[in-house]
This record gives sequence, structure tokens and C-alpha cells, in this order.
Amino acid sequence: MRRLNLLFLFLFLLSSKAESFVGIGEKINFKFLFKKDEIADVSAKNQIADYKYVALGRGTSDGVYENDHYTFQKNGKFAFRGVCVKADSFTSLWLSYHNFRPNSLVVNENFEGKKLSKRFIPKRVNNIVRINKVISEEVFGSFAESDQGAQFNDENAVFAGEDNEKIKVVDKEKLFEFNPNIDLEEIINASKNEVKYFSYNLAASPITFSRVPRTTDLGYSVSASCLICEGFTVDLSYSYTLSSEKPPKSEFSEGNAAKIRSSSNYNASVDFKVNDVIIDRLNYWVNLSWSRSRTADTFEGQPVFSPDFLWSGIPIGLSYNFIATDKIPEFSVNYGLQWDLEQVEFIGEEENSNGDYVPVKQVQSTQKTRHSIKFIFNWLPLEALSITNTFWYKPYHDFANKEFNWKDSGPFTNNFMISYTTSLDVSISYINDITWDKITNERDGTPSTNMVSSFELSYSFNF
Repeated sequence: MRRLNLLFLFLFLLSSKAESFVGIGEKINFKFLFKKDEIADVSAKNQIADYKYVALGRGTSDGVYENDHYTFQKNGKFAFRGVCVKADSFTSLWLSYHNFRPNSLVVNENFEGKKLSKRFIPKRVNNIVRINKVISEEVFGSFAESDQGAQFNDENAVFAGEDNEKIKVVDKEKLFEFNPNIDLEEIINASKNEVKYFSYNLAASPITFSRVPRTTDLGYSVSASCLICEGFTVDLSYSYTLSSEKPPKSEFSEGNAAKIRSSSNYNASVDFKVNDVIIDRLNYWVNLSWSRSRTADTFEGQPVFSPDFLWSGIPIGLSYNFIATDKIPEFSVNYGLQWDLEQVEFIGEEENSNGDYVPVKQVQSTQKTRHSIKFIFNWLPLEALSITNTFWYKPYHDFANKEFNWKDSGPFTNNFMISYTTSLDVSISYINDITWDKITNERDGTPSTNMVSSFELSYSFNF
């Protein structure tokens, strides 16, 4: 009896129609059916954001379903990414993004699509997909009722394809066009309760090592990026680091253990860009930052701050992204004129009325003009792996006295970061910071070069 049941089960499975399915990383060919003009020209951070609805000749019978996430290539070169917003048996409607090669979106051309994990869909794209549900239904309905859409869903249509995949033959004389008079502002106003305006990132660095001085650090940071800013980007950040260092052995004595000394750093910044000024990928750049550092030294029981404050502003700057591809979303150079206002505290010596030199806390204030030169390189060797290097050099230039000092580097910093993003919007990162500042060496007697290595955990969410 048991064998008979197994036989019936086997026959049932053979007679059942298996549902098509495409796994992550698998590739299939798509026929490009139509595109409509951009639904929104919204600038994503450091990259082109040209969103379009496109229809492709694949549907549920081929394993393509709503909310699928794909990257598309044409002739072996990256074309765009897309999220499927509607699908029937033979066709699907997609919200495309990262259209770095808009001229490649040609009706009746073939594209190769590779399925990606949904967790890599950018937050802003998810926003537009969500608030465009009704519009997506209308676009897909209009396409299905058109002559081209009707022919493509005709069960008697002829199939062709060298790889034996189902690819519909499309009438090249009848091209479907859909260009509603709608922009992002109207979409947002219609769905304000569903829009998330900012993307936030909370990070903690529980393991950090500094070479000079030899400290163990604990850091926290929070950053926010605008999700719906049209034509410009806004990024805000704040960080706090607490450092602990052991004092020199000379401060230890029998029966008297020297205390662990601590210091702290505070940093905040606002980065603003107006995208695509004059030409594509050329951005107008503005930056404002503030920092303060409490040293491990004290004077008469009061902490010594170096700097007590440092305000840096770049009111006039330009940024150009040379490369914007699927694997290398950014290789940019940034330049601007920077103005610094700094006040530092340090322990010096002063002659008293008896002719003796005694320690005193001294304050020094300076104003400087700098050339701010920053290079950013971001590489995505894998979908979940990001490698970024940021080189920032800010030499001092006194225009009034025609004095240029390359040693006064502002300081020079090089930030290298490897980050892996999990499916829970949690990232694990290794960060290496190298700084060089000859002026600090001459003023405080500390080494001019320092290296800080840290491991960071961060969580991203939208609100």
C-alpha cells in the first residue's frame, strides 16, 4: 500500500505544472518593449538618479515576479538596475534606476538580466516604488490595452530566440508611448503619510586602536541623508569618541597606581551638493564642519582642549564624478576654498614676579585659508561588499601675503574602509585612518603621523 501511495505521488508530481523560478545570481534574456520619460529626476548621493518605467518581455511564466530586483546588461556592459512593479504571464513593468547609459534603452533590443537580492534595493527606490502603486497599475493597464501589449500577450504569438528561451516577436512599426504629466512633487504631496524623508545610520566602534598615543577608543556616530531632495543632496553627521590611555611607567610607584587617562573628540558636519550643474556629474559642493577635542592633560583640575573649537567652511566648491558604473559607483574629485577658525589650548610657561618660570594654560586663535582637495573611490566587488578610500589634503595658503605652506596640511587624512552589509541592514566595517600634520608636531611635540584602526557596527533605517 505504501509503495502504491508513493507511485501516485510520483505520478502527481510529474503531471503537475512546475512554477518557474529564477534564483539569485541567475541570468535570463529580456526583450525591451517600451520606456516612458523619467517619472522623477531625483539626485541620489554622488550618482545619476534617472527613474523610468520600462516594460520587458518576461513574466511569471519565465520566473519573473513583482518586487524582483535585477541588474541589466547590454552587449556585456552595464545598462541599468530595476525593480519589477507588475508582472503577468509574458510581460513585466519595471521601475529602472542607475540609468547611467540612457541611450541604451532602445525598444526591441535584447538585455541580459541577473537577479539580485532585494536587500540591495536603495532606500529611495523603495520609497518611489511604494508611493507609485496606483500609477504603476495605470501604466501597466495602458500598456496591456495597447496594440503592442495585446500582441505580446497573444497565446498564438510566434517565439524566437537562439537560446531557446521564450522571446516574443514584437511589431517594430507600433511603439507604445506613455508620458503622463506627473513629477515627483505631485507624487509626494499625494502620499505624504507614506514618504520617508531621511535615511539614518547609527554606528558604534567598540574596538579601536590608535598608534599615537597608544589608546583604546570607543566611538559612536549618527548620520542622516535626505531621501527625497530633488536636484541636490544633503548629508549630516555627528560623532563622539572616548579614548583611554595608560600613563608612562614613570608615573607608577610602589603602592600608588597611576590612573588611566582619558580624552574625547567631538565632530559634526553638513555636506550639501547641487547636482549636475552646467554638465552631467559636475556638482556644486558646500561643506561646514565643527570639531572639538579634550586632551588627556589637565591644568589646575581643568581639562585642556586642543582644539577648543575648529570651524571649517567650504562655501565654494566643485565635485566631479569620473566613473559611475554598477561596480564603481564613484570615482570623484572635489575641490573648494576652505576657511578655518581655530582656537587651541596648551600648557606653556610664563615668568612670574620672582623671575621663575611657572606652567600656565595658554590660548591661541588662528584664521586660515586652505585649498581643500578630496578624492573618493568606491568599489563594489560584490553586492554586499563595499571598499571605499577617501584622500583629503588641505594645504594652507595665505593669499594676502602670497604664502603657501604644504606642511600645514589641515591635517592630511586618508580613510580606507571595507564594509559588509548583512540582510538585516547591519554593516560590519574595518576602518583605517592615517593622518599627517607637521604643524601639530611643531606646536605640541607629538608625532606628525598617526594611524587609527577600528572595527565598526552600524545599522541603517529610514524615517
